[in-house]
Amino acid sequence: MNPTDGSVAENCSPPTGAARIVQFEQIADGRPEVFIDFQGQRYRLRVTQNGKLILNK
Repeated sequence: MNPTDGSVAENCSPPTGAARIVQFEQIADGRPEVFIDFQGQRYRLRVTQNGKLILNK
């Protein structure tokens, strides 16, 4: 892990019981955005033109 940019090393796996790591492409299935329902609220997770992720309520 590089603490300056928040990236995770490719060969680094989370410890047992830790949060699961998924690729955005896996959940988006080729789309630029997904909607996530959480506790009755809908959130929009999208990729910007600059390649950043934005989460909006």
